[in-house]
Amino acid sequence: MSSRPLAKFQAGDCYLTMGLDWDHNKQDFLYREKKKTGVKVFNFAYDIIPVKFPHYYPSGKFDLFSTYFATMAWTADHIFCISKCTARDLHGFFEDVGSPSPPMSVVRLGDVLPTIPSRAPSPEVTTLLGAPYLLSVSTIEIRKNHETLYRALLRLIESGFDVPTLVLVGMTGWRVDDFLYSLRHDPRVANKIVILDHVTDSDLATLYDNCLFTLYPSLYEGWGLPVAESLAHGKFCLASDAASIAEIAGDIVDYVDPWNVPQWADKIRLYCANPEALRRREESVASRFRVTSWEATANQIAAAITSTWPSPAPERRDVVVTSAK
Repeated sequence: MSSRPLAKFQAGDCYLTMGLDWDHNKQDFLYREKKKTGVKVFNFAYDIIPVKFPHYYPSGKFDLFSTYFATMAWTADHIFCISKCTARDLHGFFEDVGSPSPPMSVVRLGDVLPTIPSRAPSPEVTTLLGAPYLLSVSTIEIRKNHETLYRALLRLIESGFDVPTLVLVGMTGWRVDDFLYSLRHDPRVANKIVILDHVTDSDLATLYDNCLFTLYPSLYEGWGLPVAESLAHGKFCLASDAASIAEIAGDIVDYVDPWNVPQWADKIRLYCANPEALRRREESVASRFRVTSWEATANQIAAAITSTWPSPAPERRDVVVTSAK
């Protein structure tokens, strides 16, 4: 079995990590390399929710992420944050632990799904297309707050309102066993809540394009990509007013307190029963929302790195990229 020599950092090199290196933390190594070679380190921060709200996560995540971000403070020459909310949270964390606060900038994530060849939807999706449905896209975990949607639908059903099917798209995460048990065994929502797992890009695009509107009741976000994806597909989103979500599109989105079940029920009823209200919202999306390509996101990152990199340029300027999220 052939072996290849390991790359070594040299003066003028740049190391960019896209934010998934927390599970194999290299920050200590990078700090030593900075001192030895002068390598420039650029980090990505999506959120610090496991530190800020550890009860949303399995045991051990608080220690893991606290250590990761604390060491990042001493290593990073620049940190890219995906929202102003994340930048504020991260700066506050650095102050709390008494570490340096490296320069930060906010990079807007792309919201365009990959272009894929036209193909027939899967049988599961085809079945849904014959009737109106609402769509919520996210991992099914406690922080995403599907419980509020479940309770809002129950209020509507028990009031006699013919609420459309709610389609939940996402893998099962953590701390939702009781919630999923309720969905499976509550006869009131039988055939009214459908869960789809491991959905293809093609099927996801079809679901976005054909839904009435989307729902996003998350308790806290670093960004809220499904909100932006919904708008990119021309679909109005009824979303939580928590954390970063309002940064995505301002008043193009309608916001609800994530804990306010009666208000969620009222808003769902409004946009389901009043086609004119929904049409006005969709017109606002079409005329005011500007999609962001992933190329534009990459260009923002490249421009920030170029402006941070010392000039004049050394003879060797390699960029090492790792850990895309």
